[in-house]
Amino acid sequence: MKATAKITLSALFVVLMMGLASATNGNGNGNGNGNGDGNGLPGFGPGLGGRNDDGGRGPLWQLLRLNGESVTWFSWLPNRRFAIYAAGSGDTVNHLVLDRGTGLVWQRSPGSDTAAWQQAHVGCANLTLGNVRGWRLPTLEELGTLEAPSNPTDLPTNHPFMNVDHTQIYWSATTIDDDPLNAYGKGFATGVNLIPAEKLLPHLFWCVRGGQGVHAQ
Repeated sequence: MKATAKITLSALFVVLMMGLASATNGNGNGNGNGNGDGNGLPGFGPGLGGRNDDGGRGPLWQLLRLNGESVTWFSWLPNRRFAIYAAGSGDTVNHLVLDRGTGLVWQRSPGSDTAAWQQAHVGCANLTLGNVRGWRLPTLEELGTLEAPSNPTDLPTNHPFMNVDHTQIYWSATTIDDDPLNAYGKGFATGVNLIPAEKLLPHLFWCVRGGQGVHAQ
């Protein structure tokens, strides 16, 4: 009798552990389809999880860092590296884009206003988008993460961004080491990939949230 009880308890333990492993892997199917939607991928950071219960529109992702509450992100099906948060508005200008590869959150539609470098810092710091603050000017390296892997003068294929001006450069927060009066600008068209620019001149700026950043110099 005791031996039978031990075998039964052992079998029950194995079944429970298999169920736990299945849940951890995303409802038993790896929570994704091999297109970058699985849990535990590098760069997501804490607070991200996924599930396949959104009616076939792609996995839902939750980021717990916006205003300290859970926010639902919809996978961008043309390129699952990205996810979209609609920010409670039908106006796509107010949408946010999560880059799952870096954990950074970007404006989906960068502004069309230009500003000198210091004013660009202030413009991002004063931005309220998606009901959150804490925006900043991205570093040169962070802007570089938006390059297409095969073409550093363009955005990734099937990206979700809108109204990106391919004829202009966007300020980075990175000052040129041996020239503190100038900072780097980044373009996304042939011929304007990386440009040293005088800080007093007006250029576009594209705000980001998360990551480390740098202090305005």
